[in-house]
Amino acid sequence: MSDQFSSVAMCTYNGAAFLAQQLESIARQSLLPGELVVCDDGSRDGTREILREFQKNAPFPVRITCNETNMGTVRNFEQAISQCRGKIVFLSDQDDLWHPDKVRLFMELFHADPDVTMIMTDAEVIDGHGRSRGHTIWQSVQLTPKKQEMFRRGRSLNVLVRSQLVFGSTMAFRKTSMDSSLYPFPAGFFHDEWIALLHAGLGQIAILESPLTFYRVHEKNQSGLPGNHIVLCVSSLFQAVRTDYIQNTITRCQTLLDRLATVSGLEERRKSAMAVVSDRLGYLHRCHNAVLSRPFWMLWGMVVRGWQKLVNFKKNE
Repeated sequence: MSDQFSSVAMCTYNGAAFLAQQLESIARQSLLPGELVVCDDGSRDGTREILREFQKNAPFPVRITCNETNMGTVRNFEQAISQCRGKIVFLSDQDDLWHPDKVRLFMELFHADPDVTMIMTDAEVIDGHGRSRGHTIWQSVQLTPKKQEMFRRGRSLNVLVRSQLVFGSTMAFRKTSMDSSLYPFPAGFFHDEWIALLHAGLGQIAILESPLTFYRVHEKNQSGLPGNHIVLCVSSLFQAVRTDYIQNTITRCQTLLDRLATVSGLEERRKSAMAVVSDRLGYLHRCHNAVLSRPFWMLWGMVVRGWQKLVNFKKNE
């Protein structure tokens, strides 16, 4: 059985090593998607041959676009999403695996709650041989129970303007009237990050705690995971006193604010989202000014105090 309302948007680039396994996991869904749209970005390793072979006997329509020139991941996903005919779009990487009930569980939630515009789940991290690495991506990026509760309370934008916690391969979204606000994807954002920010601001994001994707980490990943939480925390502390990092974050927040300002309709949600982003932007400007005005030894003191707080990270979260 298939759900004609759903599409899978997949982008490939020299993914022959694991692509067949990913395609097979989609073909084995208990509820099949209505179609698979694949945009290949100039592969030269047999990826296109694997796609065409799968297309012959796939249990759903498969449409393949082969780019003449390399577009890059973000633009390629924008192209793939634009070609999807379903009302619900799943994003798929080329090297992961899907739980057999992923599409069914997502679609049940979408049908049960029309207000939900995007769903994201956790994923189990596996290695190149498909073996579990003993943790999930939510653990890797510190999507803690406290932050999960903020999602459930409709405050996902407050979380996402501070941290990139979304992985495209674990999400699906509903095509809505806000679609015109999504495109084009702006420079400086990953495709999944941008989609999540707009849905957090103008729609409603639901989360499923069950890992419904097996996220493969290997040496050729185009995007990966941060290291353990101690490394992540140390990195975050030093970023907090780097003017270039803060300025880049300010630019990104301003881009989001400018895009929200162009949205027509959804007036209440738009104003609420703009208030959240404006608050974050004000905080970043204050941080930037503080870093510029303080001597190095005072900045180092900020790092030390931040580290002391992070020693109690698990307890506080």
